[in-house]
Amino acid sequence: MKNYPRDVPILIVLAFCALMVHGYHPGVEDAEIYLPGIKKALNPALYPHNSAFFASHARMTLFPSLIAGSIRISNLPVDWALFLWQWFSIFLLLLGCWHLGRLTFRDALARWGSVALIAALLTSTSWTST
Repeated sequence: MKNYPRDVPILIVLAFCALMVHGYHPGVEDAEIYLPGIKKALNPALYPHNSAFFASHARMTLFPSLIAGSIRISNLPVDWALFLWQWFSIFLLLLGCWHLGRLTFRDALARWGSVALIAALLTSTSWTST
């Protein structure tokens, strides 16, 4: 744990690089459920008709409330907040992998290799789009 303060900046840069390599694809996969839930939490006047389509699913998780709360606190635009949350989730994933690597490997190079492998193999939605 003695190198922990030195390792965090490396993880921050690695998470940013992973996001840049794999791309940022807002509005794909579950966005039709969660993004309207976030926007409606920020502005209840939005989606006056048929909001039950996304509201029934969005209520089952803390995600829309968490993201909307962070947007209210930070005053960031929704697009920027979603970008930063995606980066932060990648950072947390890599931090978890780094901790598992510390438990699994004695060699620092092997630990970083395992973290870099996960960063390199993040699923890119651009490969699956047609």
